[in-house]
Amino acid sequence: MLNRATDSTGQPELFDFDHVYPRSNITAPVAIFYGAVGTKCFKELHVHLAEASKQGKVRYALRPVLPSGCQATSSFCGSIGAADAVTLSGYGVELALKNMEYKAMDDTAIKKGVALEDPKTEDLSQEVRGFIFSKILERKPELNAEIMSFRDYLLSSTVSDTLEVWELKDLGHQTAQRILHASDPLQSMQEINQNFPSVVSSLSRMKVDDSIKDEIIANQRMVPPGKSLMALNGALINIEDLDLYLLMDMVREELSLADQFIRLKLPQSAAHKILSAAPPAESNSFRVDFRSSHVHYLNNLEEDALYKRWRSNLNELLMPVYPGQMRYIRKNLFHAVYVFDPASACGAETIDTILSLHQDSVPVRFGIIMYSSRLINVIEENDGSKSDEDTSTLIMRLFLYIKETYSTQLAFQFLSDIHRLRNGGDDYSEEPVEVHHVEEAFVDSLLSGAKSHPQDVLLKLQKENLYKQEADENSRFVHKLGLYKLQCCLLMNGLVHEPNEDATMNAMNDELPRIQEQVYYGHIQSHTDVLEKFLSESSYKRYNPSITGKSTEKKRFVSLFASYHQEDSVLHDISYLHSHGTRDDAKPVTHLLAVDLSSVTGTKLLHEAIRYLMDGSNRARVGLLLYACSDSVSTILLMKDIIDRTI
Repeated sequence: MLNRATDSTGQPELFDFDHVYPRSNITAPVAIFYGAVGTKCFKELHVHLAEASKQGKVRYALRPVLPSGCQATSSFCGSIGAADAVTLSGYGVELALKNMEYKAMDDTAIKKGVALEDPKTEDLSQEVRGFIFSKILERKPELNAEIMSFRDYLLSSTVSDTLEVWELKDLGHQTAQRILHASDPLQSMQEINQNFPSVVSSLSRMKVDDSIKDEIIANQRMVPPGKSLMALNGALINIEDLDLYLLMDMVREELSLADQFIRLKLPQSAAHKILSAAPPAESNSFRVDFRSSHVHYLNNLEEDALYKRWRSNLNELLMPVYPGQMRYIRKNLFHAVYVFDPASACGAETIDTILSLHQDSVPVRFGIIMYSSRLINVIEENDGSKSDEDTSTLIMRLFLYIKETYSTQLAFQFLSDIHRLRNGGDDYSEEPVEVHHVEEAFVDSLLSGAKSHPQDVLLKLQKENLYKQEADENSRFVHKLGLYKLQCCLLMNGLVHEPNEDATMNAMNDELPRIQEQVYYGHIQSHTDVLEKFLSESSYKRYNPSITGKSTEKKRFVSLFASYHQEDSVLHDISYLHSHGTRDDAKPVTHLLAVDLSSVTGTKLLHEAIRYLMDGSNRARVGLLLYACSDSVSTILLMKDIIDRTI
């Protein structure tokens, strides 16, 4: 059947899906053939149209279709799909697909109802869950059926206990929990290590306690992967050099030390804390607790608008940076508090250092504690019951007035102006600050913003003695801390340093690893007050150079004898005898003997003391005060002189 439907050009319309005979003439008339492949009429007409297309007479297009009424005359293949509509629209051939997917099945599983293998043909010498059934059958042949049933049960349970990958994710935590909850942890650890395949199924079904998981995660931060750590009463032990005998010696020493504490009637809990105490820190790591209202801070990194663009994420402390690069974090991590006399040259240099670092946006919170050297001397002499007005006290009073009335920045600038007017140049003069320098700096600082004339305010402050008590309390506080002996110093989070700029930056770099460690272990978080944490954990109320200062000689103890005895006391000249090898050890007991060498009783007493030390005593020493009642006995005096020279 030919279709002569034409478009606007007079030619039949062709579509992209039409089957056009190859090498057809595009300009020739279009002939569309509707027919079914496989019918008799299709073959006859197709031959004529194909020949005409080759000659260029027509442009032959085929549209396969089976017209109604031709089903009876067509073959079976030609009528397929003609009765029912195809699922896809358009012209084409319907293709039926068959699922040829192959599935892998596990044929190793033991099916129920399958007869057991003959024990004569089965290899029973293989171990099954720790049992060798060939040996068992040799010993108990009458229980053949029961033994083989038990073997098949073990084999089936082995297959059913096969674990999936996701069941192994908490296996380490579950194993640790099983060991911790066992009545005998060491025995439980041994059984799990030696029979792990047989217990892994029961371990995987345990519910993990969140507290144990958190503790394990925290321990993994302290111990590197693949490493082991061992501690005895908090003291780390090198596992590589450890053997059984060395461990027994360490335990024996700890038990001996604990026994000594028990003899002192110390509670068991207190003895445990002493044994677990950390070793004494280095002398330069002592922190001085300066927390009080006498500290005047210049800035606050967490609240000031100057630092609002800084990020507050503490994890940036753990990020790698170039050496020497500072981390600008909106958190008061470093507290640099300077202690100085505002009327001294050291105080002038310190103020300029603070203002310079603050202008450079160094990520440090700066503060000062001022004192009067003259008032400190008065306190040392007569407890400071009465003190006259001095320049340092006047500076502190005016500083407090400007801070409370105007601003903290203006108060710090007032301190800098005092030394600028005194020096008149860049060098820091050793000349003392005069009162007129202070008054002139005060007037210059308030001249632009004061409601009344600064000179009137100054006269009022001097007349009414305003802030006099607060200024004196500042000096007493510095005297209490013991920092006045250093004249000028820096407290970086409580650690004592020099007050210059280089020392400040070095102190900041030294403190950074300690803060990074605390952040890494989660001890310092975004809401943690760093200064409060450090000073609460380890700090001292007073800085004592005789105890915390650096010394070339490592003293085992510090004598406090001179603090409660007069300088001319005869007890200063006492010589002490010690047992052999114990001179450098601290002795809790001292035997003081006043020996009269001219008497028999005194000689016997000296003899007994020497015998006591010869027998060995690591807990006591003997102090000798030798004298003679009769000066005429020259041999006795000679003996006394020999003993005094040889001790």
